[in-house]
Amino acid sequence: MIRFARLVPAIALLVLTPFFFIGGPSPLATPLFNSVWDCGHIVFFSLLALVLVQKFSLTSGRDWLLLTLAVFVLGGSIEIVQAHTGRSGSWQDLLRDLTGIWLGLFLIRHKKAWVYVGRFLALALLSMNLYWVSLGGAGLWYAYHEFPVVG
Repeated sequence: MIRFARLVPAIALLVLTPFFFIGGPSPLATPLFNSVWDCGHIVFFSLLALVLVQKFSLTSGRDWLLLTLAVFVLGGSIEIVQAHTGRSGSWQDLLRDLTGIWLGLFLIRHKKAWVYVGRFLALALLSMNLYWVSLGGAGLWYAYHEFPVVG
């Protein structure tokens, strides 16, 4: 059972990977759906951090810096490919990728001063994304409650 629990993040990564290249919100999608969809980058890269920490030790700041650079290159490459496959590439998505990897790394690590700084940064970036989700939800709520019913 414990072995299966360790496989769950890896299985989730395999399931989520195609969504970087197919699917996504339509032009008519609500801002709430768009912002929730965009948070998928954070979820994906947080899971990636969990898988990598299980596989490799990744205990030093140097390891984390190299992983950050690798995610920057991987995330940037994904955005470039998306821009050439009919989807839009976005620097905000790249920042969400970095937010996810930092959340995964900093929230499961031992308590050291620089880890607390990283946690603060990752949570601040996460809160920015949650702010956009809440704005999308508020706009949808307002539209539902304030627009007249045509009947």
